[in-house]
Parts: sequence; C-alpha cells; structure tokens
Amino acid sequence: MIKKLVLFILFALLLTTKSNAQRRFIYQHELGAEAGISNFQSDFVTKGPMDGKATINGFAVNATHYLHILPIRYGASAIYRHTILKTSLGVNYSTFDNTSYGTGTKPLNDPPRYTYANTPNKILLARLSSRTTTISLDNELQFYYRDIIRFLHKYNRYRNKSKVNPYVSVGLGIHYFSATPSYDQEAIDNQAGWNQTPGANNGGGDPGYPDNYKASYITKTNNVTISGNIALGARYKASPYYDLMAQINLKYYLSDWMDGVNPDISSNLSNDFNSVICVGFIYHMF
Repeated sequence: MIKKLVLFILFALLLTTKSNAQRRFIYQHELGAEAGISNFQSDFVTKGPMDGKATINGFAVNATHYLHILPIRYGASAIYRHTILKTSLGVNYSTFDNTSYGTGTKPLNDPPRYTYANTPNKILLARLSSRTTTISLDNELQFYYRDIIRFLHKYNRYRNKSKVNPYVSVGLGIHYFSATPSYDQEAIDNQAGWNQTPGANNGGGDPGYPDNYKASYITKTNNVTISGNIALGARYKASPYYDLMAQINLKYYLSDWMDGVNPDISSNLSNDFNSVICVGFIYHMF
C-alpha cells in the first residue's frame, strides 16, 4: 500500500512539473525558404573585385525552420524575447577555376618565351577547374535587436512600430560535399612534353602538373565536414502571417578539400570558406 502511494505521489509530481512547464513556455514554429548567391573561397584564383574575393561562383537554396521558446509571462528574461533558434537544410552548388591568369586559351605547344606574368606554369594552372555540390544541415542562434514577441504579434496595437528587425547569429553546420576537379594531366603531358619545358614543374611537383602540384593534391572527394557559421541579417514584417528576410552568412569549414584541390604549399595555410547572400520568406505557424 505504501509503495503504491509513493508511486502515485511521484506520478502526480511529474504531471505537475510537466503542467507547470507547459504553462510557463509556449513553443512556436515557423517555416521558410531561402535562395541566394555564394562566393566560395578555396584554392583557386578567380577574377573579380578585391582580388577575386567578391566573385560569384555558386548559388544556394535552403528550407528553414524557426523555433521560438516564449514565456507566457511577458516580464521574463530578455533572452527569450530576443532569440530564435533557426535550422536550415540546403544545397550549395559552386564552380571553381583560375580565370585570373587569363591564359586558359593559350596553346600548350607554344615555345617558352613568356614573361613572368604569363608563364607556362600559369597556362597549366588555368586548365585546372572543379565543381562542388554541398548538402548542409545548419543550426544558428539568432539574436534580434528588437523584442521578437512584439515584432511578431498579430495585432498592430501590440506590435513594434518598426517593420524591420535586424539580427546577428552564430552557429554550427554539418556538411556532405562532393567535389569533382578537372585536370587532364596526361593529355597535357603528351601534347607538349612539359617535363622538358623550362619554367614548368620547377617547384618539385609531379611531371605534367603546375609548379608545386602533385597528383595527390587534385582528387575527386566525397566527405563530411563541419563548419562554424556567423551571419548578419534582418526581417521585414510583410503581414501578420509572414515575414521577408535578407541575410549574409559566412561559413568556415574544417576542411581544405571542399574544391577537391589542396596543394601543400606555404600560401595555402587556411581552410575553405563560403559566404552566401540570400533572400527568402518566413511563414508563421501560430
């Protein structure tokens, strides 16, 4: 009898705790979609502003989910009133090349009479390209400037006067990537005999490859990596039921193989990173 009574009390306490938790918090959800352009920085040298650091070489699409953990009592901590947890599942497709050298159309059998700015080695580098498809699952904690409860309120009299709410966010991501580099070393070697060409492979690389490059530095890659993410963005209250958003996001990957190329040289000390500028919409499910 005593054992049954103790079990009953414990069960009642669990129900009371659950009930109190339900009364203290409301879990609200939003769904959305994003699309944008990306600037993937890797082991390639492309044309563009700031020495290729502002080049558009890819695009991304994401499906998003937003979770609000909101206290029923408005006077609760400001953390709840200014933060949202965002989860994204998306695809990024990027292409890479060395177009900055401007020598991609030079014939391989030209005699070695180039200046330093147009060497046989750069002709070889200009023939290296790659493409990468990345499937990503990202989580980020967004910190909003204005009270998100008042900003999202359905009724105008309770809502913030401003329709724009900027935010910053930090988070982590896990990524599956498939990189397919393209460099026909055998055809280049057979066509022009670059092994004997002065100025080619003078950095200790494999024959038929650019200086300091070896066959093991260029390979098809399928792998999983993680990233650290930071973002800056803003919401625009378009209606009581949905928002528009714009965001710039920077991901730093814990891998230098995102493009399928990883030369072991002093100028290649950092991992690959990607910045994405996107726009989208968010639908309120509450």
